[in-house]
Amino acid sequence: MKVKVLERFVDKGVVTYPGEVITISTAKAIKLIRRGIAKSLDGQFPPYGTTAEYAEMMLEQRAKDGDCGGCPR
Repeated sequence: MKVKVLERFVDKGVVTYPGEVITISTAKAIKLIRRGIAKSLDGQFPPYGTTAEYAEMMLEQRAKDGDCGGCPR
């Protein structure tokens, strides 16, 4: 999957700088996109403005699914 790097990061000793377009696995791309480090060039994943926005969305989704982490099953 192709992503555009928004913030500098290091992966396995390789430094990647903002503005670079890299091809990485989908799983790694999802992690970087959700952390706000990269942006999808394929248009598959919505961009999140901040990590806080993503965290709020995930909490809402987990509450809807009944998996909030604090409830006994």
